[in-house]
Amino acid sequence: MPQSVFGSYGQIYLENQPGSQRFDLTTGEVKTVIPTAENVSAVFGKDGVETEIQVGRCAKHWASLASIGCLISTNG
Repeated sequence: MPQSVFGSYGQIYLENQPGSQRFDLTTGEVKTVIPTAENVSAVFGKDGVETEIQVGRCAKHWASLASIGCLISTNG
């Protein structure tokens, strides 16, 4: 189900995550998301591996200091 996400640097983009594949519907980028602990995932993408920590509707990617995204709406 597509979601609108407010990302770092103020951009808004659409993403969809069926299973372990996360698709950025704005750029076409695909990432693989593997849960490693409660609210923590390893995210594999074109730039390597990031550790993602989810807190409520916001996530922090520890491989990139400026990469914070928050879900701003959902369909369902």
